[in-house]
Amino acid sequence: KFHMIKWDILTLPRIGGGLSIRNLSTMNNACLMKMGWELKQHNDSLWCKVLRGKYGRGQLEEGNATAKVSDSFIWKGVISAWNNITRFEEWSLGDGKSIHVWHDKWLGDQLVLATDMGSIPESISNWTVADLVDEAGQWKMDSFSELVGHDIVQK
Repeated sequence: KFHMIKWDILTLPRIGGGLSIRNLSTMNNACLMKMGWELKQHNDSLWCKVLRGKYGRGQLEEGNATAKVSDSFIWKGVISAWNNITRFEEWSLGDGKSIHVWHDKWLGDQLVLATDMGSIPESISNWTVADLVDEAGQWKMDSFSELVGHDIVQK
């Protein structure tokens, strides 16, 4: 005789009365997000080059990649997970020398400052985040807030 048990119970830990079976949908989504992250990071491995070359159509860098009906299941899966990849993406500032203030999306809401600024003075066009921090590790916001406004500085 078979005893039917809900899938939700089977995926619980053994201590909680389940069998610790992993939810396959969650695992699949995690794998697709991992693949998408590798593609987003410009990984030079062969599989990244193939997917980017065949399906990317130059849209990965712009963040608006799409999938056609004729595309592979893998590509369609990565594209379906793409919103989660960009939503959970976060910067680690480190020393700030590799993050360009005006052209990188280093603020929490994925804002690129150059798009809101119009023209950036030549003297500060190559600023990195490291240029906004003094020797003591404190933010130098006086001159920066005059350029971008108080609401941006608060982020």
